[in-house]
Amino acid sequence: MSEVISIEKHAKTTARELALQFLYQCECDRVYHFSEAHYAAFLQNFNVSSRSSQLMQPLVEGVMQNLSDIDTQIGSASQNWQLSRMSTTDRNALRIACYELRDTDTPPKVVMNEAVDLAKKFGSDQSGAFVNGVVDRLSSKLRTPS
Repeated sequence: MSEVISIEKHAKTTARELALQFLYQCECDRVYHFSEAHYAAFLQNFNVSSRSSQLMQPLVEGVMQNLSDIDTQIGSASQNWQLSRMSTTDRNALRIACYELRDTDTPPKVVMNEAVDLAKKFGSDQSGAFVNGVVDRLSSKLRTPS
């Protein structure tokens, strides 16, 4: 049974990585809404599996559909940092984390760990610590302790 959980965990991590890359590409292309054509081209160009696409699509659609609200929440949680001054990678890792905290039942610790791992893998040396601090503040604002 633990092997099944491990495989699913890996699939979700892969989906988050692909979601980050897709959102990064959208920002570079100045596409700030979910576009089926843009998404299909990404899936084809990067040979994304159907399982990864299944897990990735709700993340990217959710972020894109709620982008203004998500950015406002990140802006209020990122002390002394404007969204425009953040690296594109950090900004999009935070967007995914904020969406998951707001709109999914993913445990906050999982959201935190995944966001920090994304920032470390795709960002700068300081990205992990920065993302950790912002996600911690977001989690405090968006989730009530159980």
